[in-house]
Amino acid sequence: MTNTDMIYNVIPIVFPLFINNDYAIKRMLKLGNYDLVDNDVIPSHFVPKQWTDLLSDSDYEVTLKLISFNTETTPQNSLAWISGIGFKSANIRETLTFGAQYPNEQKNSLIVSPDANLRIMRSFYSLALGNERSFGLQDESKPQRVLGFIHNFHKLPAGTKFLVVPK
Repeated sequence: MTNTDMIYNVIPIVFPLFINNDYAIKRMLKLGNYDLVDNDVIPSHFVPKQWTDLLSDSDYEVTLKLISFNTETTPQNSLAWISGIGFKSANIRETLTFGAQYPNEQKNSLIVSPDANLRIMRSFYSLALGNERSFGLQDESKPQRVLGFIHNFHKLPAGTKFLVVPK
């Protein structure tokens, strides 16, 4: 399927964020106040180049949006489609800040940032926010806000939301 064949939905809500570049990953995870954080979401698993490329001397503001597609896709394939319609994936800092500043958005659906990558062993994964159902968990506590990851080649159902920034 090409970018012109793909039907997508840009959700008509914008999410303004203030990104503080002084915050380390551990502090950003704590500020997210998640009910559950996957044990593999640790600073050493974030792709180092992506994290260090984001460091700068200044904080910045950004406006994020959520988009979804009418067909199943993988995080890897979604990157081309997202780029083809004038967006780019939210990065690691933007995703973690979104999770902290807009905690209710992930309670009802899975939200994936396909270019916010973690590397575990030899595989790459995309950072994702969701609830226990989003990740297929059988947790008795029914966590409402989960921070985890999705393998970059894992098929996601139609309607999965992707966190993006206009180019």
